[in-house]
Amino acid sequence: MDVKASKDGINLVAQCKRFAKPVSNKAVQEVVAGMKYYGANRGIVIAPNGFTNSAEKLAESNNIDLIHHSEIKDL
Repeated sequence: MDVKASKDGINLVAQCKRFAKPVSNKAVQEVVAGMKYYGANRGIVIAPNGFTNSAEKLAESNNIDLIHHSEIKDL
C-alpha cells in the first residue's frame, strides 16, 4: 500500500498510480489484498487518467473507491 491512514474509526488503505493510461484491475486487487492484510475498512485507488471498465466493475463489487487525485481533499 502506498498510503495507510486512520481517523474516527476509519482505517483506509490506498494505492496511488500515475499512469498515462487508465489503471487496470491489478491496482484494485492490490487494495483488496491490502485491506485484508491491514484490517482496513476503506480502500481507494487514486489515478489521474481514469480506470478500465474491468477495474471499475471489480472496484464496485469490492466496495473500493476509484478517484482522481484532485478528489483527495474530499476524503
